[in-house]
Amino acid sequence: MKQERTIKQSTPWRGWFSARKAASSRRQSACGEQASALLTDRETVFIRSEAAERALERALRKVLQNVEATSAHLLLTEEATNALATYLEVGFEQASVSITLSEMESEIERYVLAAARPLMLAPGKPADLPGLVGRYAGPASIWIPLLERDETNEPVKVVGLLILRNARKDPPFTEEKQRIASDCADAMTVILANSRVHEGMRTAFLSSLVTLARSLEDRHPYSRGHSLRVAELCVMIARKLDVAPDRIELLRLGAMLHDIGKVMIPEAILYKPTQLSDEEFALVKQVPLFGYDLCRSIGLHEDLLVLIRNNHERLDGAGYPDGLKQGELPLPLRILCVVDAFDAMSSSRAYRQAISSEMRREQLNRFAGTQFDPVVVETLKGLLSSGALDVLYQDIWGTSEETLSTSLEGLQRAA
Repeated sequence: MKQERTIKQSTPWRGWFSARKAASSRRQSACGEQASALLTDRETVFIRSEAAERALERALRKVLQNVEATSAHLLLTEEATNALATYLEVGFEQASVSITLSEMESEIERYVLAAARPLMLAPGKPADLPGLVGRYAGPASIWIPLLERDETNEPVKVVGLLILRNARKDPPFTEEKQRIASDCADAMTVILANSRVHEGMRTAFLSSLVTLARSLEDRHPYSRGHSLRVAELCVMIARKLDVAPDRIELLRLGAMLHDIGKVMIPEAILYKPTQLSDEEFALVKQVPLFGYDLCRSIGLHEDLLVLIRNNHERLDGAGYPDGLKQGELPLPLRILCVVDAFDAMSSSRAYRQAISSEMRREQLNRFAGTQFDPVVVETLKGLLSSGALDVLYQDIWGTSEETLSTSLEGLQRAA
């Protein structure tokens, strides 16, 4: 039984997306309808980059089956170098999935991209291409450029290359199979173009959200700079704990947006100088859900959404809104939970002054293992002892601190 294999290469293709939508035209033949079926309604209208990845993988697997190839290879153009890099490869065990082009095949690639048209080659046959001498020694193959087109259907830009190989003698590639593959390449181009549009829109909206979050905090001296400090301290701790760089960037952004749901809460409640009523506190506890719904609507990464939704959870499961506990809290979230509470302790609020350094340490020690991750707490304490946070907090700590007694409930309310 054939076993299908998939290899994803790490390439910077996501950064290739821009905000300009490309026009695309597809033939209305039976083959074209077959390729069009590869796209769902969701995938043809402003899809997320993550959805684009899944759609491209499904399309590649579909064309592998439809043309009866043994392997299919998708290469995408890198924006920085304008060179092709392998993004996705699919095939069967008896086929060599990972592609390495021979010298002749590299020349064939350059020809296909320059000519901007498909090419089908059979083994042992003359290549019959300008500048190439000799017989093609590779397996049967179809080479199809992914082309952005203008309103007149003229190609304006090569965005990728689809290579299909057939290591078997039968069934052979045919003109009909080449047309099917060409329509699939057009469908892939549509996926990429629509994802670029959405990516540009999402980036602009995300920037607006960050600006809105900072503007909301800057309205009041008690909250000014909170998210910026939380983001910076989260990054410092994450680096100490060897969190992967891409996870750190998600954590930084999640920290910047963790309180974005406060835009739905009246300022009279947010900055109330006295104790909140039960109804007011119940509304404040909805902040993570308000923020989650807002950010989910623009298709943010799930690992980012969990930071916005669950930054009031606790290791013992007594947090909100989902009562997550222990291993259900990923490390970036555990870092954010500690840092958010620590920053709340460290700064003054409408109903109390900042807590002293001694009280902060006592609270961290007291709730390590129940509310807070002990490893994160120890890392934070190490940064405190080393003086690494002095510059970050110099504007709010000053040179003297008043020791105040604050209950855990007060800390949770402040965070």
